[in-house]
Amino acid sequence: MIDRKTAAEQVKRLHWLFYPHTTNRDAVRELVDELQQDTESPDHAERTVSSILDSFEKCPLPRDVRRIAYELRPERPENTCRVCGGSGYVVRDVGGYSGAAPCACRTKPQEATG
Repeated sequence: MIDRKTAAEQVKRLHWLFYPHTTNRDAVRELVDELQQDTESPDHAERTVSSILDSFEKCPLPRDVRRIAYELRPERPENTCRVCGGSGYVVRDVGGYSGAAPCACRTKPQEATG
């Protein structure tokens, strides 16, 4: 997760993709939120926005930012948890609903890492 100021500076680079005179502050805020939450470093955020600028002709949706950030995430070292991939959370389905639960590696790294 990066700081909000860095995320906002990167989203400003997307101004070429906004329709003239139709910039919605709430929509821009959603993009900043998404970039802030889904990127791991300022470099990762910059690469995500650069990829959007290279491949989009109009403003991306928050889900597009999430997908591209995920695709461009830095590689994890070999010793990361095999269960959660180093995120610290495992997605579980219960009663038709899915949600994230803390992975065992958050409390006992030697059990879940390999």
